[in-house]
Amino acid sequence: MRHGPVVAVMLAFASQAQAMDWNGTWVGRLDTGASVAVVIEGGRVTTYRFSGRSVSIAYSSVSPDRVTFSPGSAAIVELKPAAGDKVDYSFTHPQRGAGTGVLSRATSHRAVASSAAARIPASWSGRWGRPERMMLVIGDAGITYSYRGHTYPATAIRATAKTLSFRVGDGGSMSMKMRADGAADFDFVLDGKSVNGFFRRNGES
Repeated sequence: MRHGPVVAVMLAFASQAQAMDWNGTWVGRLDTGASVAVVIEGGRVTTYRFSGRSVSIAYSSVSPDRVTFSPGSAAIVELKPAAGDKVDYSFTHPQRGAGTGVLSRATSHRAVASSAAARIPASWSGRWGRPERMMLVIGDAGITYSYRGHTYPATAIRATAKTLSFRVGDGGSMSMKMRADGAADFDFVLDGKSVNGFFRRNGES
């Protein structure tokens, strides 16, 4: 029986006397074409990625009607609720100018834990014929995929008791299938090229 991720938390406006649940991963593209990912956990911004690169956060403020944080160097990023399950993104910098975009919730922060994907162990290491390992972490805030020192939030997550698939980065697609021995085979597709390999739970040989 298939169990997809739960429906994302509906946006709530302050005028409706409901608090906005910002926790989770927000992804999208700016009017310049740059990709953006913002992860919010526990009332603060924990991760900010711009064009696939992680940017350190100087400070952050999370309130029901907006999120404000600084990725350093006098830059200010602001998120505000928009129509549907989306948020408006704005970036301002005294020298670098401004940029805007619309971000969508990649997955509810409870999606994985409350779906069949919760049966899949939380931390995996993978190989596909190269010395570099891949890392996959499944948690309440969603799914993250790491490779060669870069970490990417997963989007378009689909899960059953024995399969897990998601999109990652700029066009990458990962599909996993559980094996009887507790490992998982995977197929990763990017730019029309496919590679195969396997994941094992961390702590197992």
